This record gives sequence, structure tokens and C-alpha cells, in this order.
Amino acid sequence: MFDIAGHSRRVGFIGHSVGRKVSAELGKVIWSNLRIVGSGGTKNFLPRTILFLSRIKDKYDFEALNTHHFKFEKIHDAFDVACHDKVNARKVMITF
Repeated sequence: MFDIAGHSRRVGFIGHSVGRKVSAELGKVIWSNLRIVGSGGTKNFLPRTILFLSRIKDKYDFEALNTHHFKFEKIHDAFDVACHDKVNARKVMITF
């Protein structure tokens, strides 16, 4: 995400990722003058996020973020991967 963020922009981390470490090239953050913020749920978070994503949906391949897909019948396997394979599991999807 630091590669695609524009100069002097804000990069937001959303959700709950306690215990998960993510490597980042800090030079890109510094030289791009990026502001990093975290959010575990704030006022008007969902409507603002939907509006933002609707504006950029055609510019990026968000489907590539999905690392795993499971049918609902395999929900226990999905949770096992999401909880125990933190290196490879970025976004675990469950289909109904």
C-alpha cells in the first residue's frame, strides 16, 4: 500500500490485528510524507469507507488481496487458516 499511496496521503489500517507483524519499508513512508493511522471502528467509518472504495474500485485489483476462499461448510478450516497462518493469510473469504 505504501507503493500506491500518493504523496502526503494518509494510509489507514482497519480492523483487529493484534499479534500480527507487518514489514514496511519506512523510507517510502518518510519520503512520501505519509501519515499512518489505525482504526478499530469510528463514527461514520463504514459510509466513508464505502464512498472511498467506490471512487477507487476500478484503479486497483482488490480481489488480489483475497488469499484464501472457503465454502461456508468449511468455516472451521477458514478460521483455522486465519488464526494460525498469519504469514500467508491476508484475507480469508467465506462463500455462502
